[in-house]
Amino acid sequence: MPNDTSSTSATCRALPFTFLTWNIFGHVHTFYNAAAHKSKGHESSAQRQHRHTAIAKAVARLDADIVALQEVDKYFLPPDVDLQQDPLPCGVGLSQYTPFRVYAYSHTNEGTAVLLKRGVFEVDPDAPSPAEASVAESTASGKKTATVVWARR
Repeated sequence: MPNDTSSTSATCRALPFTFLTWNIFGHVHTFYNAAAHKSKGHESSAQRQHRHTAIAKAVARLDADIVALQEVDKYFLPPDVDLQQDPLPCGVGLSQYTPFRVYAYSHTNEGTAVLLKRGVFEVDPDAPSPAEASVAESTASGKKTATVVWARR
């Protein structure tokens, strides 16, 4: 098989990047495993604050180029927060990221989010908007979300 000398393969090169995924464990789900959380019901706001602070500090410390978050709720990443200017509700700043999030259309009020590191990736202006991310119907438990972001270096 001859070597591929097309202009595409000659100009493309692999650029490494780091990727982090984390299940935030939305507040609404904490009562399902009360024993693990040492509580009789939902975690307290102090427990949630402590947990979210630890998660946000780990995300900041790991400093991945792309962060995919699951079970994100308003307590961790409110829909109106501007990470470039505002810290998360737990007080930790993640100003190096641009957030894209989709919340479920169900009683859980949680969803998924993708954080792209500024200066590493940019949203592809020719691709569909991240707001057009698909929401797939799930079983009787409600709806699940998927956040799709078309980005490039």
